[in-house]
Amino acid sequence: MNKYSAAGILVAIIIGLVLFENFLFKENTSESIVVLAFSKNTLANENIWTESALTIEAISDCISNNEREDIACISNYLQDIVAATQSLNARLVVLGQGDYPKRILKALQQIGGVDELSALVLLQSEEMEHFDGKLNLPKTLIISSSQDSRASVVSSRRLASMLHRSNWAWFTMLVPNETNDLMSHPILPTIINYLLNRAQGSTVEFDAEVKWQKPLFNNQSFYAHPEVITEYDVDNDLSRILQAFFSHEPYLLKQWPLEKYRGFDLLKYRSQLPLEEQGRFASFANRKGHRFYLDLDRYGRYQPEFIIGLDDETNLYRLTSFYQTKRFNSWEEGGPKEDMLYAESLGAFIHFRKSVPVQYELPYLQYSSILFESISFSDQDPYSELTNLTYPTYRVLTMNCLPCHSIGAIGGSAHHIDFSSGEPQPGFALSLDSYSQEVLKNFFFNQSATANLIGVNPNYVERDVAEELLIWLQPNQ
Repeated sequence: MNKYSAAGILVAIIIGLVLFENFLFKENTSESIVVLAFSKNTLANENIWTESALTIEAISDCISNNEREDIACISNYLQDIVAATQSLNARLVVLGQGDYPKRILKALQQIGGVDELSALVLLQSEEMEHFDGKLNLPKTLIISSSQDSRASVVSSRRLASMLHRSNWAWFTMLVPNETNDLMSHPILPTIINYLLNRAQGSTVEFDAEVKWQKPLFNNQSFYAHPEVITEYDVDNDLSRILQAFFSHEPYLLKQWPLEKYRGFDLLKYRSQLPLEEQGRFASFANRKGHRFYLDLDRYGRYQPEFIIGLDDETNLYRLTSFYQTKRFNSWEEGGPKEDMLYAESLGAFIHFRKSVPVQYELPYLQYSSILFESISFSDQDPYSELTNLTYPTYRVLTMNCLPCHSIGAIGGSAHHIDFSSGEPQPGFALSLDSYSQEVLKNFFFNQSATANLIGVNPNYVERDVAEELLIWLQPNQ
């Protein structure tokens, strides 16, 4: 039996399976879904599919040393099975792993696409970013494993970006289960049901990932000044910042080659402004309500820049993670709904071409998602009124407190960003002198417990610094 006649037998098998839909799906849905899976691997656990009301059929041929024959083989399967599922009012999802995705896309290109496909899922695709087929594809999901090589992950992410120009596309990464095979990953059927709008329960995390495939924000205002933008090799300091941003899921950093970055030179930008605007102190803010000040007489010698691009990525808001909190703040009851999710984006972030001494180091990840329009310069020291403080306390106040909170007219008002709208959400950081003594004491001396109430990491302050700050703030209570 050759591989082409095998397609006819497979169609008969699927027809038989679909006829049992009243038995298979009576507990879940009246709709039949057939998943046609092109994979070399044997399905390790078919129960996860039937439990998700999906009928799956695995195809292990159509892969040889002759790509043309393989594409013809896949085309034959697709055309026959689409006809069979149509006649039975079933929906078809095509799933391909490893060597198959490239051939599946070429097969779809040859047969003009298959409008009847409900979704296309490509696992661990290799060498795909150069695919130039302009197809009207169904919802397309591209998945990489956290254990895939960087080259493979980069290729898959680039393919998703290319498809996104004219199609609904989603790229994601999964940590494989004990079989180390994404095809048997228990979350895969759930994701396919999500693609088909059949998912049960909360889908907020999927919604967030899909939403930020095309981020709500961009760095384009920086790119309007190409004369101050230069491309450099990724250095160790930058690598550490990126690793810190993805510390919760370090494998996500595999999406980029980490070879080049584009830096927006802050000093060169200042030099192009009118003389009266070329002040010593730089001021800038970010999308989370933080406000920052930089003494360029001190930091200018380390060549400050904003990183606005990484390898082929021009919009660093695509480097986004998501989080939830238990409460809006620690001093009153009430908090977000269970499905409320916040976005944490890198965006344009600060970096120094020369290493900064330890005593001048900044909390770099806080200095991220910078708004170009917020950048300004002044000769007035914004901290000139912060007197009667020891240097350690002054440093904590200016580096750790005032970016989020305010004192008088200086500082920020940090907040969360809703993943779906990009709008500020409750939990605003208030002026430090507006908090009660009880709230301040809890924050300074019971940091772990206070942070746990909200569900965030504690912001530790040395006890002697905390005591000095408490006394310093007391006259304003």
